[in-house]
Amino acid sequence: MFPTLKSWLKHQIYWEKFQSVDGYGNPSYEEEGTYIYGFVELITRFYLNANGEQVISQATIYFNGDDCSDMSVKDKLTVTGIGRKSIISINSIITPRGILSHKEVLI
Repeated sequence: MFPTLKSWLKHQIYWEKFQSVDGYGNPSYEEEGTYIYGFVELITRFYLNANGEQVISQATIYFNGDDCSDMSVKDKLTVTGIGRKSIISINSIITPRGILSHKEVLI
C-alpha cells in the first residue's frame, strides 16, 4: 500500500465474515468478528451489483490489501455513523508490479 494511503487508515471498522445460509435462506456470520482499520469516504454512488441491479452505495472504504485479503461481498461491515451494512463491491487495486496495493469496498 502507498505510504500516504496507509497513513489515512484511521477508522476502526468491525468486519463479520460470512459463514453459511440456513434452510430458509438466512445468512449467518462467524461469532467473532474482527476490527480492522480503513479510510471511510462518505460518497453516494449508483452501482450495479452482482445480480445486475442498480443499488446505492453510501460509502467507499479503503483497506490495506494485506488486512482483508479474504474479504467477500457476502460479509458485513459495521462503520460508526453508518451502521451495519452489506458489501456491494470489492475492487482490488494492483500496482504496476503486480502487487496488491489496497482494496476499495463499497457499502
